[in-house]
Amino acid sequence: MTGSLKYSFLLLGLLALGACDDDGIDVQDIEVPSGYALSAGASTNFLNSTIAYDTPSDWITGIYDSRFTRGDNLYDDVRTSGNGMGGGLGPVYAGYSCGSCRRNAGRTKPTLWSEGGSGSTGFSFMLVYITRKNGSFFANYGRVLHDQAIYGVKAEGKLKVEYTKQKFTFPDGEEYELCKPTYTITDWYAEEIKPEDLFCTVRIPLRHVGMGQMMALDPKEIEALAAKGNYPEYGINGRCNYITEKGVKSLGLSANKAQHADLTVELGFSSDMGVTNSRYPEEICEGQSQMDQGSMMGFRMTSWMFPPKIWRMWICICKVSAFRHVVM
Repeated sequence: MTGSLKYSFLLLGLLALGACDDDGIDVQDIEVPSGYALSAGASTNFLNSTIAYDTPSDWITGIYDSRFTRGDNLYDDVRTSGNGMGGGLGPVYAGYSCGSCRRNAGRTKPTLWSEGGSGSTGFSFMLVYITRKNGSFFANYGRVLHDQAIYGVKAEGKLKVEYTKQKFTFPDGEEYELCKPTYTITDWYAEEIKPEDLFCTVRIPLRHVGMGQMMALDPKEIEALAAKGNYPEYGINGRCNYITEKGVKSLGLSANKAQHADLTVELGFSSDMGVTNSRYPEEICEGQSQMDQGSMMGFRMTSWMFPPKIWRMWICICKVSAFRHVVM
């Protein structure tokens, strides 16, 4: 019989990791079954639960426990359209919190299945990317179609989906069924984009598991591993992915296919929630009619600044998971 035991753990930032030595915690103090290794050293969490990724390691106490809680709330709490603490949502948006799209650090069931497209309760649990067929963007829209908006503001559009079920057969004769989606966008806030001019891709947001570990690694260690080139024992080879953000060239570590340098972009505060911050001070719909609509309703956002310590605090709560298989 083959079973699986999920080991989930919380990897804190470099500062917090340094506290392990100060507290006298060592991996030698943890009993490990023969043939296995701890996936996070002293920070490994042996919790088999739906909240495993939202649970700090046993050694996290005091100031680090407070930092974890604050960062976890920053991730999970629903944002409002006000300008105070916990506000900044909109005027248009795709989601109202990080945790709403990634329930328990995993993935939330999208309204594609439950409502056939954009959600009716202010959230859709998906991202709708739109471009021209040649990859360029439309003048009155960005890369993401914001299908939700605060009160008094019109969303950029609404997504509808219809599924066509198709049956296939495995080589051994077993049948299986796939659903082919057909997407349609309606209720465009500006000019209607013709289907023949539109390229649309709908994605379920990435899980935020493993980001903290990537942020804690020394870039030089990653570059040293890449310098070895090929790893025939694993059947892989690769190279470092260097990117340029804000005019600075650095190692890509975060987001889809390591296209960003850190978690300030992965969070999607600006892109998905419309929350301005010190890195992206402009509204996501800057120059669009929703700016005036939001101002008329009293909800126009000012630059809602996140000081650097908030971003560092978030990095400290990112989760990493590992799985081990036990043969019985």
